[in-house]
Amino acid sequence: FMGKSKNNKKPMHPENGWTEEASMSAAGVREDETYDQNEEAPDSHIYDVCIVGAGPHGLSVLSALHSQDAALTEAQRKIRRPKNSRAGKSLSVCVVDVSGVWLSNWNRNFTALDIKWLRSPLLAHPDANDAAALLEYAEREQRLDEIREVDLSCSCLAGQVDLEVGLYSLPSSALFYDFCQELSTKLTHDFVSGRVDSVDRDSNGSSYTITFTNDVPALRSRQIVYARGVVGGPQIPLPFCTSFDDRKNILHTTECDRFEEIVEDDTVLVIGGGLSAAQAALLAVSKGAKETILCSRRPLTTRQFDVPLNWVNPRENRGCRYEFFGLPDEEKTKWVSKVRGGGSIPKDYMHRLVAAEQAGRLKLVVGEVESCEVVPTGGLCVKSSGQSIYTTRVVLATGSTPHGVSDSLCTSLAKKFSLPMEGGYPVLSDGLQWGSENFYVTGALALLRLGPDASNLMGARRGAQLCASELGTFEELHNQGSVFSNRYNALMIDSEC
Repeated sequence: FMGKSKNNKKPMHPENGWTEEASMSAAGVREDETYDQNEEAPDSHIYDVCIVGAGPHGLSVLSALHSQDAALTEAQRKIRRPKNSRAGKSLSVCVVDVSGVWLSNWNRNFTALDIKWLRSPLLAHPDANDAAALLEYAEREQRLDEIREVDLSCSCLAGQVDLEVGLYSLPSSALFYDFCQELSTKLTHDFVSGRVDSVDRDSNGSSYTITFTNDVPALRSRQIVYARGVVGGPQIPLPFCTSFDDRKNILHTTECDRFEEIVEDDTVLVIGGGLSAAQAALLAVSKGAKETILCSRRPLTTRQFDVPLNWVNPRENRGCRYEFFGLPDEEKTKWVSKVRGGGSIPKDYMHRLVAAEQAGRLKLVVGEVESCEVVPTGGLCVKSSGQSIYTTRVVLATGSTPHGVSDSLCTSLAKKFSLPMEGGYPVLSDGLQWGSENFYVTGALALLRLGPDASNLMGARRGAQLCASELGTFEELHNQGSVFSNRYNALMIDSEC
């Protein structure tokens, strides 16, 4: 669903027509400027911030950085001094992603699984200026029919203003995608299409050189934000580890390009108990598979969001965060796993699963997978709690490795710069800074500071604002005795933002 709005501009780098004038502008310098002898020369092209990742988390950071600048008056803009940047200049930002476009992986995954609606509410989006921006976009584009109401009137959210105005309704995937594309065109940045190979500290000690695995020239930046929603490789249950290497009959939901392999003659066995498992099973049903079986370790449970409602409720979420922040880092991963409570499925998906089962198109099985063997006919025999299930194709909806150990960039940075890790996650400051370097982390890898919602859209918005508090702080901003403080005070940020 490559939406109704215009796509973002093409990536910019020297091989794609990045002229000298454009690159000077990207670094935040002009030909008529004069420079202190201690400042970098104009041809250094050093960005203030480089965001690695062009998904919702990266776009949220970009929006948060620019929103601080947009909030100032013209008079304030002339006298402000952005942190780690030249006085009176806006932050120059570069976004790096191997795809070359915004939300590429997000769009590919949603399209492959035929996901029509988001699980996150309308208020969870990358625009850092206005929680109602996505709703306003739908009204402006006359696309209110792409918003689905959710009945939360009997929940702890009852009486909340945001609930009354519809901000807990669900947007369609196409609406969210188009909104993000439009937002990206409004935010000044350069986009480099490349996969990061290495990061090295420059000799000046105040910037870093980023090199790429493909034929893209290296770039330099004073600060780096690593923003990813999903990290690590697929989690493969032990019974499938040997047969998974064959890859002929087994696929993982992270391999979205392989869903086209499911055909009408298939007997499809989906392993998992969360939303991805439900989506994969319903996809197999819609593709006309001869038989579809969904096998989960425990009975399927329903929950509207992927975190408990008290983490979404602004009246309760601060208490939840205080409890989380009070724990030592080594205990937080287990605490998060307990809070999240394993996989869950929204009610509308559960209704669709039950309807498919009643129609004879789907079979729901509860059991622990014990083994998987190839049978002479070319299919697979999967044993679950003593029951043999014969299938021609297995779909593993078992999630991704939930830490940075399997993330090559994360591990290389930790090793090269001796950065602290705990339980596979970076140990971050309250402002999401990693160690003493000018590295910042948001998204799934920021779990030790953001909590259970680190990887979802609500966590993306909150993490971006915390990063902006550090990266976009305007120092020495005075106006006749008044001090303009950073608009993102960490203690004032609610988790729904």
